[in-house]
Amino acid sequence: MRSFFHRTPRSAPEWIARLRSNTATAADFAAFEAWLAAHPEQRPLVLRLQAVSGLAPGLAASPRIRGELRQLAERPLPMPAARRWQLGFAAAAGIVLAVTLLVWQQADVYRTPVGQNRMLALPDGSTIWLNTDSRLRLRFNGTERRVELQRGEAFFDVAHDASRPFVVASGERRVVVTGTRFDVRQRHGALEVAVLQGHVRVDAGGHREAAVVPPTSISAGQIARFEAAAPPRVENDAGVGLKTAWRDGKIVLDDSRLDDAIDELNRYTRTRLVLDDPALAELTISGTFRIGDTDSVLFALHELYGIEHRSDGSRTLLFRRAPAAG
Repeated sequence: MRSFFHRTPRSAPEWIARLRSNTATAADFAAFEAWLAAHPEQRPLVLRLQAVSGLAPGLAASPRIRGELRQLAERPLPMPAARRWQLGFAAAAGIVLAVTLLVWQQADVYRTPVGQNRMLALPDGSTIWLNTDSRLRLRFNGTERRVELQRGEAFFDVAHDASRPFVVASGERRVVVTGTRFDVRQRHGALEVAVLQGHVRVDAGGHREAAVVPPTSISAGQIARFEAAAPPRVENDAGVGLKTAWRDGKIVLDDSRLDDAIDELNRYTRTRLVLDDPALAELTISGTFRIGDTDSVLFALHELYGIEHRSDGSRTLLFRRAPAAG
């Protein structure tokens, strides 16, 4: 096993094993996406393998599987009894090992480090893009496709299945769909939902407010914000697609307040931008920047407003020099 995890996978089963291990890195997922782009004929097999590995815990606990293992071990074969027992035991052990490996490989919790994102191809044909510093858990069963967004932001391209709603749970809210494209983000204790295609319904889930808080419908081209102590706010936004520019490695700022812009930029780097003068917060900035390209942002701020910067450990302080006296 050690040698396997120290070489590049060469087949769909090897890739699934690598990506579902606890040692998988962002580089592994990037390499997998490149491999899948070069071998598109392997995508159906990848989806089937993901579906099988998602069923692994149920297989391991299934009485039927345990019965099959017993029958396999006891099945008569045309060879000496001792040899028959050895092979039957070996075959049964092999299946048990396979199921155990699937359980071990199953990684229903997915994370991204700061500054990186990743794409998840789901067994039902849906796709999830997970943004920087985010975490989610998948819980699929025969009646519901459930995703728990535990931190950060994710974009969903959901395959239509009227018999199995796709539910995104985040905090005390649920986003319920059957097929659509939308973005969900946790931000400063609030939930933001942006719909690019189709429509979604957001409700209070199993929370005590569910009986008194009506669900909120959001259609394509709308963005909604949900806060604990305020009614939902739904707005039409012609630039809703720009909210997901991060999937292309970009940050789009459209006449954004500088404090909001810095809050967005800081999501993608461990070196924080900090306003040394609170008066700078109300300045605005527009532009499209590559994720992680802080130098371009600093250059733009200097050209626009004469803002300078200096490093202070893990921070970059932004300030304007006072005019020279006299």
